Amino acid sequence: MVEARKLEPAVLDAEQTEVGTFLVDVIASVNGPLHKPRRALFAAKRTFDLILASLALVLLAPLLVAIAAAIKIETNGPALFTQLRVGRHLRTFRILKFRTMHVGVPDVPRPIWDEASSANRRPEGNEDERVTKVGGFLRRWSLDELPQLFNILMGEMALIGPRPLTVHESILIPREALVRYSMPAGLTGLAQVTCRELIISPERFTQDIRYVHEFGIALDAKIFFLTFREVVRYATKAGAQRGGHS
Repeated sequence: MVEARKLEPAVLDAEQTEVGTFLVDVIASVNGPLHKPRRALFAAKRTFDLILASLALVLLAPLLVAIAAAIKIETNGPALFTQLRVGRHLRTFRILKFRTMHVGVPDVPRPIWDEASSANRRPEGNEDERVTKVGGFLRRWSLDELPQLFNILMGEMALIGPRPLTVHESILIPREALVRYSMPAGLTGLAQVTCRELIISPERFTQDIRYVHEFGIALDAKIFFLTFREVVRYATKAGAQRGGHS
């Protein structure tokens, strides 16, 4: 039996911003379900996360240092980028990424699905002038996400789960998708291996909800291995698209 409880504004540790305050008010007015995964499964999931994230950080340490150096060589500024995201139980945290944009560019909100628009897919290649050359390569191969291994060790994220949204994006999600916040935010997730090219959309929320209801170690393992295939497919396609424009 899946347990549920009412959402309470106290579970949201948002920064004191207008958007954060608005989200608290929205959540306070919604009595949506927040499903609890079975304790044994969740404990096993956390154990695998700690083991794999620790092992990955040790094995990938030279790569992480090389990426940080490449970013610093190309442009002045920090190698890392942080942004407020909403995680499990609506608690906010600072997500870590390698910086892929030039320093000082405006932080434009990511586009949300618009049924009247034909631009509901991620741009191919490096079409954003704000993105550096190194950043474009990191994005194509999803290498900019590697610092989130530290978020996993700190218990703010998991290897597998719904991708964390910004506070602004969380305001706009449909009520039925609030169940996604019963799981830790993931480095990758079901939506990333089924509809990666779509921007934030109803289909992605559908996959998040499906993941919550079908959650299990076997599904996590499947998503984990499918992620590598999807990263290669997307990077190859984006590289070919970029080459065709040159």
